[in-house]
Amino acid sequence: MLVDLLTQFGYAVEAVVDGREGLARMREAPDSYDLLLTDVRMPNLDGIEMVRCLRKSGCTTPIVVFTAFAGDVDASDVAANGIAGVVEKGDLTSLFALVERAIASCGNGRFSTLKAPSPDGGQNPGCGI
Repeated sequence: MLVDLLTQFGYAVEAVVDGREGLARMREAPDSYDLLLTDVRMPNLDGIEMVRCLRKSGCTTPIVVFTAFAGDVDASDVAANGIAGVVEKGDLTSLFALVERAIASCGNGRFSTLKAPSPDGGQNPGCGI
């Protein structure tokens, strides 16, 4: 549903099924993405651990964390890992404002998302993960 909504607003979006796949895709082409949108709770590798791994490998892509429970994200993780922001699911106004701000900070208007499997299996066209 989120993938479809972002696509309708003109973002190029691609979803993956879990944190390990997201980590692998970002490591394959770290400069191909304007933004990574990740859930905290994902199978195989949670979103915060994926962010830590990406930052340790030198990834500078802006990252937004989208979660059902903002309390799942420790403020020290946000600061230490350069997370652009944390948004609770359902707060689409804040999500879109943060997405636009993060994309504006890096330029070309492509957008990538990493989240749990979408209803369409994540088969949306676009750049990135």
